[in-house]
Amino acid sequence: MKKKYLEMSPIVYNLTFNIFKIYFKSNLSSKIYLTYRQQSTIKNSYNILFLGSDCIALRSLKKINEFKKASNIIKRLDLVTCNNATKKSEIEEYASSARITIKKWPLHSLQPSEYDLGLIVAFGHLIKDEMLNKFPLGMINVHPSLLPRWRGAAPIIYTLLHGDHETGVTLMKIKPNQFDVGEIINQRKIKVSKDIKLPELTEQLSDIGAEMLVDCIKLLPESLMNLKPQSNDGVTYGTSLLFLMLSQFLAFMMNSDLI
Repeated sequence: MKKKYLEMSPIVYNLTFNIFKIYFKSNLSSKIYLTYRQQSTIKNSYNILFLGSDCIALRSLKKINEFKKASNIIKRLDLVTCNNATKKSEIEEYASSARITIKKWPLHSLQPSEYDLGLIVAFGHLIKDEMLNKFPLGMINVHPSLLPRWRGAAPIIYTLLHGDHETGVTLMKIKPNQFDVGEIINQRKIKVSKDIKLPELTEQLSDIGAEMLVDCIKLLPESLMNLKPQSNDGVTYGTSLLFLMLSQFLAFMMNSDLI
């Protein structure tokens, strides 16, 4: 009996090893990203901080707030804006009417784990390590281009100026101290028609981004698994100087045939 057992043990060993390898590839690899801190945030509802300022951000905030009312997944939803003017911006007007708490940038009193997740849409401010580390699930950004193409400011304008035939929306995790280089959660592509203008394309991409955010929230925290690093190929940037020049004529372009 002892001799037979010794003869069979290599077979048993190899079989066990292969079964474990298959199981690891199909199950553990998709979950290995969860750190102890993230595991502690697996819950039935989440506190979310939304950072945004313009019309693109407003569409996302509205969509998320509608989802909050229709489900129990979002427990708390607050807004951060960078508007220092006395008059409320459009997104602040909506937040006030919807009884969403408004906070001003910069955030000096944000406590660790006060919010589980941060959402950034058209905000324009660099996120530092100190702030990012206060969100157990990190922070997510909606960017209206197919990253790594058109990193930086005004990606929709650059898409049209360069005659791109395809664009889309990228949902990515924020990396500290850098713009638009985070790992990709999801991307959606669309064709750019020859006669489309800036307002129509902006509206289309804004709606897609809002839907992607809600879909991500619905499946937390599993939706943050299997992140994909951005490619090093095809990287393009929108220069800030040109953006500043273009922004001065944005109101004119929105109603003209130039774009």
